Amino acid sequence: MSKFFEWKHLFFEIDYTLNYIKYDERNFPKLVYIYVRSDFEDFDILEKYDFIISEKTSRRSNNKITFDGETLESDKYIIRFINKPRFNKFTVDLDVKINSISFEIPRSYHTSELISRYIPKSRKYNIQFRPANIEFFLYLKALNNVGWFDKGVNIYTETDLLTKMYNI
Repeated sequence: MSKFFEWKHLFFEIDYTLNYIKYDERNFPKLVYIYVRSDFEDFDILEKYDFIISEKTSRRSNNKITFDGETLESDKYIIRFINKPRFNKFTVDLDVKINSISFEIPRSYHTSELISRYIPKSRKYNIQFRPANIEFFLYLKALNNVGWFDKGVNIYTETDLLTKMYNI
């Protein structure tokens, strides 16, 4: 038996670095967002997308990110890759200083910011992760220990992360 969804809002936006669909069936009204590159002609063919992001209906706080070869799962999101990444399975035990991680794919004209952070009243970091290509999901591994965060710096590029990871 197939599941039928009645979506209340559908949003379509172009000029992103990756083609993906994001939906939320947790809240009312139910929302679907379709984000595509400006040169993407097959927006009506699901198999042509890079991945689908869905917000979990029930959240467990295991403070991990797991990639099993096809799906990346965090406390809040499930990302199902349609175009399978070329990297291996991994699990990241997130630093205890991290409160939450949200995913946002940048527009093609704004690709420099990879990770940004802010500290709400809980005194733990809320992380915004903005991968410009599929391989950037590997940078999530850097969140197992956020001791590399610089005081007063809230935005990190890919170069910043590589410098921190390899101590150049």
